Amino acid sequence: MSNEPVLPIGTMIRLDEIELSRLNFLREAGMECCQLCRIYDDYLSGEEGKKKTKILADALSENNLSVPTIFFSFPDQKWTPDECGITPEKHRALRMIQAARQMRWAKAFGTKYCVCHAGHFPDFDTPAYEKWIADLREFCLLAGENGMYFSFETGPEPAGTLERCLADLNVPSAAINYDPANLLLYNQTDPKEFLDRLGGFVRSVHCKDGRRPVDGAAMGKETPLGKGDTHFIERMKQLFALGFRGPLIIEREILPGPEQDADILSAVALLKELRKTVSA
Repeated sequence: MSNEPVLPIGTMIRLDEIELSRLNFLREAGMECCQLCRIYDDYLSGEEGKKKTKILADALSENNLSVPTIFFSFPDQKWTPDECGITPEKHRALRMIQAARQMRWAKAFGTKYCVCHAGHFPDFDTPAYEKWIADLREFCLLAGENGMYFSFETGPEPAGTLERCLADLNVPSAAINYDPANLLLYNQTDPKEFLDRLGGFVRSVHCKDGRRPVDGAAMGKETPLGKGDTHFIERMKQLFALGFRGPLIIEREILPGPEQDADILSAVALLKELRKTVSA
């Protein structure tokens, strides 16, 4: 990573929700990059897609924002175990093609890290699992041939599941996007233990905080960065000690507005102070 910016700070941009003037806020907040998601056909296809992409590229350039990472998105995706991500066999071929198109599109921006909620993994040591590994290995090889990584977004899977999957894939372009809050929100592996086991695979980070579910809730609760139970500063120092220098992407998944903006600004300040502890 020696020729890349060290720990660039940014946030997620959902292209179907924002006005490009929002990029001014990112620049004024002191960010250097962003993660693009919901890259649909209005950007990918035809002359209209080329025009919209050019307008986006110009706006990013004007605000000195790079795009080191994208998040694969699929139209009409449902967030249920059998419908989410690229894993479900009934959706897999189409979604891998859609993801490949998004990856090709992002290459012009210099993107290196392609992130995705993979979806519910098939049971180990079954024909369905072996087929999924073979399909995903081909996709990871494609990413590598484009100078990119395919990164699993942390969340519903415990560390052991990802550990086994990465070993079975056995390709250098398979990686992890570390979201410590998701590990708690989904009531999975402790964020410290996760890094102890898989920190060497982390190529990008979602800077988000949260708490485990309580009182029988299905999901935990997100909090402003530094206010939850991930021990975020300690986890980042642990990751930095492993040599991580990739993008730090702020996620604050509440409705857009003054509260979200304030939390994002607070996160930028926290990350800039944290970055000072790392020597380039």
